[in-house]
Amino acid sequence: MLKLDEMAKKLLGFSEELERNFYIDSMARTYNIEPEQLRRLVNKLGSQMLAGTSGYKEIKVETNKGKKNAFEGIEKAQMLILTWLIDDPELYDKIKDFLTPEDFTEGIYRQLASMIYEQYENKHNVEPAKIISCFQDKDEQSLVAAIFSAEMQGELDEARRQKAIKDTIMKLKEHSLDRLSQKAIEANDTAYLMEIIAKKAELKKKSIGL
Repeated sequence: MLKLDEMAKKLLGFSEELERNFYIDSMARTYNIEPEQLRRLVNKLGSQMLAGTSGYKEIKVETNKGKKNAFEGIEKAQMLILTWLIDDPELYDKIKDFLTPEDFTEGIYRQLASMIYEQYENKHNVEPAKIISCFQDKDEQSLVAAIFSAEMQGELDEARRQKAIKDTIMKLKEHSLDRLSQKAIEANDTAYLMEIIAKKAELKKKSIGL
């Protein structure tokens, strides 16, 4: 049986408070201990980490600015991937089984991804103008046109370009799994959450062949 301090150290590996609390309650039930006792120990170790008295990695508290930057980072990643898919038809065949439209955030990005994937499947090429014309509102058309023309800052040679594509795709896939993990926690679905955690572990071992 794990000792309490060992449990607490494992639980500190979950940076999201909601996810960590879910596991605290789950482990407390599994090992028949008081959740509050385990929670107090986790908080104590967390305080030691923040004070620099522990060898564990410091927990970084995410500010509203950090959340905004993270959101903008995912938006930019999605814009770049959609642009690359349009510019490089061969990329679609290389990533279609790894990254699906469902991995994009709900709304305009997932809608555009679905349209691009559908055109590749049915016509083997993408017509950006046809996709843009599907939107009646002028502001939406301008937004889609901007999304389809996203660029990386600075000139990149082929090796750096491929690395940028791989990193961006992995970033979006990780974000997709994080969203699913959050939904599993909110639904109190332990089995599904464990499935997502397993997928996250597998993702770290995968490489995208470009």
